Amino acid sequence: MTRPASLSMPGSKIDLRNLLNPAKFLPAYLERKDRDPLGLAPYSVEFHLTSTCNYNCCHCSYGTRNRAGTFVRPKRIELLLEDLTGPLRPRGVYFSGGGEPTTLKGWDGYIQRLADSGVRTALVTNASLLGQRHLPALARLDYLAVSIYSPNQETYKKITGGDRFAAQFEIPAMVKAVAPKVTVGARNVINPHNHAQVPDIYRLAMQAGYDYVIFIPEIDYEKRGLALSAQEVETLLDICPRADADPAKTNLTGLVANRFGYYRDFQDICGQIDCLAARLRTNAFVNYDGGVYLCQPLIGNQDYCVGNINEKRLAEIWNSKRHQAVVEALSGRWRAGQCENCRSGSHNRAALEYQKAPENTPLTVLKDSFL
Repeated sequence: MTRPASLSMPGSKIDLRNLLNPAKFLPAYLERKDRDPLGLAPYSVEFHLTSTCNYNCCHCSYGTRNRAGTFVRPKRIELLLEDLTGPLRPRGVYFSGGGEPTTLKGWDGYIQRLADSGVRTALVTNASLLGQRHLPALARLDYLAVSIYSPNQETYKKITGGDRFAAQFEIPAMVKAVAPKVTVGARNVINPHNHAQVPDIYRLAMQAGYDYVIFIPEIDYEKRGLALSAQEVETLLDICPRADADPAKTNLTGLVANRFGYYRDFQDICGQIDCLAARLRTNAFVNYDGGVYLCQPLIGNQDYCVGNINEKRLAEIWNSKRHQAVVEALSGRWRAGQCENCRSGSHNRAALEYQKAPENTPLTVLKDSFL
């Protein structure tokens, strides 16, 4: 086998092409590939600590879960944080989906506690509940990702059921005024209500001061028939090239090239490489019911749950026999080509391409704490 390609890191200027580049998995891969997996803490952890959401978005892939009204109790969160600021310290922790993370009481204190311990933090939010009182926590973030929905109030309400239209474009200025180094990005899920508005959404996001805007076509994890129609895709292919979008600020050019498929298919590489995301312990997802998972599309599937923090601490669950069994099950699923397309597939491809690259092939990647 040829020696791996050489790595270099980009400058500090924010460029979405670096943030979305699957090759950002490579620093974690190189750090871990020759180590005993049983000694590895998770590289990054994603919190889905509540299923409650104050919105009812038409495109939500967690719609069934939101109705559960379940959340991890404060005592269990305290134990979780003890492990993640102690023996299982990861590089980064996302406060993310399942529900709206800012509906969870004490979320801002949890962010500050993790940041105080040296763990990088990120928040994915609809921003409707954020205010000045949250700035001490928001200023400690590495990334703040805000969901934006529409350039007009009527469509915003149709999509979300909410009435905080202005908030989606007010957040960058509010945060940058006190913490200019925080990366504030926008995320837009393209759905039947807003697909024809995508160029205007991009324009308004840039005017509002977002560092970038990621567009995500509807992903139907719960098999509820959520997906863009063929006609809607054709409309997007027609109008998006007119947006004159900066590829350093948005992923629209790539989406057009891929006909609005978000993840590249992985079937051609399953027999050539293992699922390294599971094998190298790079990701952990903590669900609102306490379940711990290794794969985002399988959150909630008990066959792939490595344990529950309502029953045992994460330090007991991680690298347990059950954890190892789930890794093997996920690896078998991957090798059989049965996995859903997700970011882990892209990471596996990046590792495979790196392995095959000729010696000293230059490659610039972003070293990111959030995979």
